[in-house]
Amino acid sequence: LFRSVVTFADATATDSCGNVTVTQTFGLASGSAFPVGVSTIQYTAEDECGLTTTCSFTVTVADNEVPTITCSPNQTANTDQDLCTANVTVLAPTTTDNCGAQTVTNNFNGTDDASGIYPIGTTTVVWTVDDGNGQTATCSMDITVTDNQAPTANCKTTFTAQLGANGSVTVTGADINNGDRKS
Repeated sequence: LFRSVVTFADATATDSCGNVTVTQTFGLASGSAFPVGVSTIQYTAEDECGLTTTCSFTVTVADNEVPTITCSPNQTANTDQDLCTANVTVLAPTTTDNCGAQTVTNNFNGTDDASGIYPIGTTTVVWTVDDGNGQTATCSMDITVTDNQAPTANCKTTFTAQLGANGSVTVTGADINNGDRKS
């Protein structure tokens, strides 16, 4: 967790009846490492008669440093057997931030793991890291799926065509496709 060392002067007080004792009664002391966000510091002043009053102020530590994100190299895959898609295990990006904890998501499925079923072609995956303090960064990578499976031809091994009386031949898909009805 990111912290920043903050120093400040102690509060002072005056009183018309004599000496006043000022004590810090709440918050981190000057010279402490303050966390990101708003911290309240309170002082109490007490006079010689035992009367007290308090004053306070806030210290705000802002995280203005953008996290870093580096995508893994582009990935390629062949389609899964007899499918027009590929189940791809996607390598996650690496991230760093000065404040530690970060959330990483992608635009493919909205999680921190972009692995899944990808279609033929190129899909660009955009990764986003959020440091939780309003700072984000992005990178992108391509997942390219190639269809490397040749189609299967289902032809009859022999076919004899008979010429008609006018010298023409009529051939239908059923004559040559060996019963495959997709032709």
